Amino acid sequence: MLNRYLEVTSFRYSPGKFATVMADVTERRKAEDALRESEVRFRQIAENMRECCWLMDIASFKMIFVNKAHEEMYGYPADELYEDALAWMKYVHPDDKERVKSIVEKNAGVFEAVDLSFRIVRPDGALRSLYSRAFPILDASGKPYRLAGIIEDITLLKEAELKLQEHAENLERKVIERSAQLIQSERLANLGRLVAGVAHEINNPVQTITSHLQAIEEDDTLPRSVAERLKSVQVGLNRISSVTQQLRHMYRENPRDVLAIDIRKVVSDVMSLYSSQLREQGIGIQITLSDQPCLGLCNEGAIHEALGNLLVNAMDAMPEGGKLEVRLDSDHRYLQLAVIDTGCGISSTVIDRIFEPFFTTKPVGSGTGLGLAISRESLESAGCSISVSSDGPGRGATFIITIPALSA
Repeated sequence: MLNRYLEVTSFRYSPGKFATVMADVTERRKAEDALRESEVRFRQIAENMRECCWLMDIASFKMIFVNKAHEEMYGYPADELYEDALAWMKYVHPDDKERVKSIVEKNAGVFEAVDLSFRIVRPDGALRSLYSRAFPILDASGKPYRLAGIIEDITLLKEAELKLQEHAENLERKVIERSAQLIQSERLANLGRLVAGVAHEINNPVQTITSHLQAIEEDDTLPRSVAERLKSVQVGLNRISSVTQQLRHMYRENPRDVLAIDIRKVVSDVMSLYSSQLREQGIGIQITLSDQPCLGLCNEGAIHEALGNLLVNAMDAMPEGGKLEVRLDSDHRYLQLAVIDTGCGISSTVIDRIFEPFFTTKPVGSGTGLGLAISRESLESAGCSISVSSDGPGRGATFIITIPALSA
């Protein structure tokens, strides 16, 4: 037999007489029990969510329910929301406040679903990125009578997106740089083949002219004025020969031999060749070398050639004198040979091109623009590298040759 719920009401309808009315309220009791059970389930779910959820009455514009996640997310008790449904607005980040306020005002009275991302500043100063979705609840007639919302903390997601974006930008930049390097390498390879061929074609007639010129100079019957002019021609031919040799040097198929050498000895040898010229030009020299052997894996000729080029460039950069420091440092993995001058310096607009073939800041006729390019190519083919830095015009320059140190 099914249990029934009865509601019994007794009343006196005349002196000494009573009546009792019984009503079957089984269905109403079931509906009330179901409502209570539904509320229990709702609270069990809502109070154990990581997301903040809320429910507001439209007519009174008052909060009906806010779960515990709100306090953990915002950092302040939900009591403020029960007093003022828009209390959360004062915690919105200043940079987002106008945008959020505009969206809230735009949707006031419309009661349509709204998605919104914004940042908040918690009372403890911590920043949080939130994603909010608000939507209307309709009554039996289809009219909105409540607003509900869910707010999710997406701070970690935003941080991950930012890191991913930075990584993508770095990757894109590296791809662009690498692509440019590959294009430049291909151009230089093609240019090298071209200039090597041109240099070869130029060098043959130059040798012939030089040979005949030397024979003519041996003629003692030549007028003095002619002999002087022939000397000028010889100087020009020597320059042409020097340039063609540098051009041919730019295109070598075989790398230089790499051996274990004491870099101190190379530095000493090169400095002994240039020290007189440096001092004659009024350039003070400071050489800092270790007392112990500094063995590096490189090609002696490449170091000799590069250091010589750097010393010549330093003299050109300090025509009125200055200071030059040559220092050799070691961190056990690499040797670093630094050449530091107090000369004219290098501007930021040209420093990235300083190692390009044929690029020079010297006056026309004073340089070919091949010295540093050849030095870098020679060093890199021997497993070394060269870099440059400068604080700008008039503030000198620092060139560093990095050489792999010989493992113990």
